[in-house]
Formats: sequence, structure tokens, C-alpha cells
Amino acid sequence: KHNRPEKISFVFQVIRTFIKVISVILPPIGVAIAYRLFFKCRSFARPAHEWKEFKSATKQRIKLVGQEIQLYEWGQGDKKILFHHGWQGRGSSAAAFVQPLLDKGYKVVAFDGPAHGESTGKKSNLPEFAEVLNEIVKRYDGFEAIIAHSFGGMVTSYALQRYKLDVKRLVFISSPFTMSFIISSFSAIINTTQYVGKRILEKIEKQFNITVEDISGEYLAPKQDLPLLLIHDEDDNEVPISEAIYQNKLWNGSLLIKTSELGHRKILRDDDVIIAVIEFIRQKQEVLT
Repeated sequence: KHNRPEKISFVFQVIRTFIKVISVILPPIGVAIAYRLFFKCRSFARPAHEWKEFKSATKQRIKLVGQEIQLYEWGQGDKKILFHHGWQGRGSSAAAFVQPLLDKGYKVVAFDGPAHGESTGKKSNLPEFAEVLNEIVKRYDGFEAIIAHSFGGMVTSYALQRYKLDVKRLVFISSPFTMSFIISSFSAIINTTQYVGKRILEKIEKQFNITVEDISGEYLAPKQDLPLLLIHDEDDNEVPISEAIYQNKLWNGSLLIKTSELGHRKILRDDDVIIAVIEFIRQKQEVLT
């Protein structure tokens, strides 16, 4: 299986059971624990298929949002493409796109978000990622396109509205669209109650002085008209394809490509997906019809 779920460790099973019980007996404590976990980032070993591009990249570190952010560059082209990884991902997730984009004359830029990859930090959040994204876009005087995977798509949507990013085209791969999905998915992962999920959302709004309307896709998409390519796998068991279908319905001028048997991550290494992305960036729309 290309999209098998991760094994749940014994320790995590114990944590899930504890959160479930405490959320019923003492809901405020359950909310506090769940809220801390919501922003916590787990680190994973870099997959073998990412090492070549990781080693070949020109690397630099910049100080943003109080953290050391790792930047990666490949190539010297005048036209630049930015890759935005997903939650618990890393800049080298762009590996399979790098050489094909270089072959077309593009410069490729990626970064490790706060508390991800080689960047510093232990926890992060969507507004913080969006601030980093905005600063990187300004640093490079804009991009031809942003290719965003998973959570990176949500960050980019929010940053477009918040900062008016200088970018011409967007590609969202396996991206969630609504905060309701994010909260319900997280609640299921940690085995907590619907009440706790609602309180998490309320605490997010209060802490960051934002509303659901500021960050959730169904409110942001109707305000956007940048060309957007959505690519999503029908067998994605982390983010259902219904999220992409909903986004495609609300985003004016978007296009949706459906794949199968690629799951949530292998889709980033599929040759046909990479070809479709590059053709879209180069404005050869016939490949999508």
C-alpha cells in the first residue's frame, strides 16, 4: 500500500487514552493538553529519496519569527519557483521537482518551516508559517509559482489574503481546505471529544486575534482569482479528496486533477504529477483538458 497509516506507538496509545478520559472527567484540562499538542511538531528521518537534492542545495539560514529558518536553493534561473512543505515535512520534500524544474530553466527555492527540518523550534502554527512565507517571497522579489503540499496549501491561502503575496500561479497538492476538517482530524488522532475540538478553535481565535473566516478556505477561496492547480489522490487517507473538490468549487479559475493509488506523499514523486505541475506553471493549459 502506498498510503498505509502510521503505526501508533504504545506511548501514543497511552496518551490518547489519557486524553480521552481526562476530556470527559475534567474537560478544561483536556482542552489545555490538546491545545499544547495541536502546535507540537514531530520530527522524522529524512527519506532516502530526498538526500541527493538536500546535499546539492545551496543552504543559508535566516532569522524569522524568533527562529533560525533553513533556506534551500537550486539553480540560477531568473524565474523562480517556491516549494512549501506540509506539516511535519521539510524543504527537501521538493526533491522530485527540483531537476525537472531546473531543466526548464527555473531556480527552485524551498525552506524548512519553524520547528521543521533543520530550522529551530519545537512548535509552530499557521500564522507563524504565513509570516515566514511572506518574508521569503519578499526576499526573492516574488515567484512565478508556489508549489505547496498539504498544510502548505492552507498557509499559502491565508498568506495570500493576509500579505498579498507576489506570485503568479499556485499549485496545491494534497492540501486540506477547511479548519473544520483540521480540527476534526486532529481530534480523531488524539482521541478527544467534539467539545475539546471546539474549544481548541476558540483558543486559536483568541490567542492569534483571528477568526475562522480569516483562516479557513471556504471563506478565503471566493476572494481569490490567481490561477490554481489542485492535485489530489482519491486514495489519500490523511486529507480526503472532498477537501480539494470543495476548494475547486469555490476558487474562481481553479483546475483539479485527480490521481489514484498515490496517497498523501508518494504523489510528490509521481512523474505524471510533476509533468502536469510544470506544464501548468508554464501556462500550457492543454495538458489539463
